[in-house]
Amino acid sequence: MREFLLFLVALVITAGIFLIGLVIQTIRYLYKGYDLGGWYFALALSLDYLWATLVYGTIGHTVSAITYKKAIKGDKYHKVQMKIINFLFRDDYHCEKAYEDEYNN
Repeated sequence: MREFLLFLVALVITAGIFLIGLVIQTIRYLYKGYDLGGWYFALALSLDYLWATLVYGTIGHTVSAITYKKAIKGDKYHKVQMKIINFLFRDDYHCEKAYEDEYNN
């Protein structure tokens, strides 16, 4: 039980620092005239890797790539998930491209 409470404290502190950092960096990038799109993309990609690690227990792959890998093996749940991800990215081949980029390089 103690470990779980420590985990929750660490999670709350991390989330708070993340949000504060996000606001500070956004203001900093806007002030200096930097490209926020590139920075947000890098941040989103890093979060994608984090989610893949949390959900699938893998290291170095995105949710899209793992979903495609499982879908081509015949997993019906991941085929549906792949269609949803592709729809959200408005690209019928998003997951396939992610798989090729990550597993074939």
